[in-house]
Amino acid sequence: MASFGEEIRRERELRGIGLREIADITKINIRFLEALEKNDFKHLPGGQFNKGFVRAYAKHVGLDPEKTVNSYLHELNTQEEHERARMKFTPPKKVKKAKARSIAVGIVLLLMIIIALVVLGFFWARYDPDGFLGRILSSIFAR
Repeated sequence: MASFGEEIRRERELRGIGLREIADITKINIRFLEALEKNDFKHLPGGQFNKGFVRAYAKHVGLDPEKTVNSYLHELNTQEEHERARMKFTPPKKVKKAKARSIAVGIVLLLMIIIALVVLGFFWARYDPDGFLGRILSSIFAR
């Protein structure tokens, strides 16, 4: 069974009508007409505009406008159901695990740097007790 877009394109071609002609007469952008024929509804403005485009297209080609709108709505619902099903069964990405790991690595590195600075400070104060750091540490621990 042909899709909505294939069906309206076939009917238009059978009547020898070009997309440019429909675009000029209906004042609908040719990109939107191409999107209708490709069932690429996400590139249409949406809502009532889309129904109006389908009605105008159908009238110009000589199709029943209401029947064509119903076919469009059926195709649209089918696409939305497929999209919902695809989204429902898409496995979650492992972003959370990678983010938790990078946070843990960052914390460990920060702790290692702090420990290294404290150890270096004590060694510096031990070998240079009259220096700046030695005086600070001796005043802290002398209390």
